[in-house]
Amino acid sequence: MRHEARQVPSWLIFDVRQNNLMSEPANRKQLVLLEYLGIDIPQGASKAQALALIQRAYDDPAKEKRIEEFNERKVDLYPELFPVELMYCALERDDPALLKKALTHGASPEHVNELTSQVPLQIAIRHNAAQCIPVLINAGANAKRIVYDERTSTPATLLEIALRRGKNDCASALSAGSA
Repeated sequence: MRHEARQVPSWLIFDVRQNNLMSEPANRKQLVLLEYLGIDIPQGASKAQALALIQRAYDDPAKEKRIEEFNERKVDLYPELFPVELMYCALERDDPALLKKALTHGASPEHVNELTSQVPLQIAIRHNAAQCIPVLINAGANAKRIVYDERTSTPATLLEIALRRGKNDCASALSAGSA
């Protein structure tokens, strides 16, 4: 059976290739992944060298399980390196304490998700994370924002979206926060 190479995640290559930083020292995210995978890292390795080692690991079927483990545990092990991912975990779990931790580590309450083009308040509504809504609003999220409602293909306020979806606790939290 032939192993298909997996694609290295964008968080590992974006600043390296997009900003032409191949000769700079490897970043902390690269180093913790390589360390977790048990790969020796040359002293003073560049981002390009680290990326090559990571790509080799992603191409190695023997490393597949360990890479999956890292991706599942990275937020808990390294919250300071993955604040946005930590924020999404907090919203999925409706965990205000975890959300505060993510915001403390640098996640933005107005961050736009690259895949869904949604802001954290929309994601909170989707996951019925009513307890997290006040935390986002207190951190600066705009509760009166008009966004694209993917269900109706129309612009709508976050409150309208919450009401349309029957997320009454979220609607109440949004109403209280935008008052």
